[in-house]
Parts: sequence; C-alpha cells; structure tokens
Amino acid sequence: MRKVKFTQQNYHDRLSQIPTDFPKLDDIHPFYADLINILYDKDHYKLALGQINIAKNLVDNVAKDYVRLMKYGDSLYRCKQLKPCCLGAHVYYHQKAEAKFGVFRTSASAPDPSANY
Repeated sequence: MRKVKFTQQNYHDRLSQIPTDFPKLDDIHPFYADLINILYDKDHYKLALGQINIAKNLVDNVAKDYVRLMKYGDSLYRCKQLKPCCLGAHVYYHQKAEAKFGVFRTSASAPDPSANY
C-alpha cells in the first residue's frame, strides 16, 4: 500500500505542477496571448490543461481503488499481485499524458553533448 500511495502522490504532485507552470492567457502580454491563439488556439490550450487535471483525478481514483482492494484482499499473494497492476495503470496514464503533451521529458533529459557552452 505504501508504494502505491507514494507513486500516486508523486504523479499527483507532477500533474498538479503542470497547469501552474503554464502561463495564464489572461495574465500575459496581449501580443503573446494573440500569438498563442493563432498558433495553438486558445480553446485547445485550455482543453489540454483540463485534460491534465482529468489525468490527475484518474491517477488518484486508481490508487484509491487499488488501496481498497489491497485492504480487503483475502490472501497475501493476491495483494502482491495488485501492486504491479496499480503501478501499471499509473504508468499508462503517465504515458498517455506524455504522448499528448510531451511534458514529462524536460526534467529528466540528458544534456546535449554537441552543445557549445
């Protein structure tokens, strides 16, 4: 249960940080707001940030459901089998969000060896 809750908390923190790191269209300069609207469409931008929130809620619900299943599991073997299933579901939602937005690779990417410093 501890690993499931730890993983859920990590994903929750990461997915909560994404919408706060993105600029709010109402707070930025009108030139940049128009540029985002032209290049990316303002409604699509807001919809994408909403889908990040949905992914966060799905991860929370998966963890809650699997912790409940582990609490009321009838054998140790069955509880041990639930942990990888839950972590797999977390990774599934993570990969789905990464495929749509590509937001998770930025912090863990290796430095570019060909870059001139």
